[in-house]
Amino acid sequence: IFENLVDDVKNDLKKSFDMTDLGLLHYCLGLEIWQKKNHIFVSQMKYAKILLEKYGMSNCKPMSTPMEK
Repeated sequence: IFENLVDDVKNDLKKSFDMTDLGLLHYCLGLEIWQKKNHIFVSQMKYAKILLEKYGMSNCKPMSTPMEK
């Protein structure tokens, strides 16, 4: 049912806009995206590494951050 809804939305958008379906999204606006059957995982690891390199911190020692439960 969900797949039919997605196809309907895509077809409606194609009527108003010149667009191409490129399949599943993998990278957008600095976000890396993995999609599994029932999950979507989002990461900014690549962006974080770029920032570390930009500011000369790519060789710094990692530190853990305490988190409340």
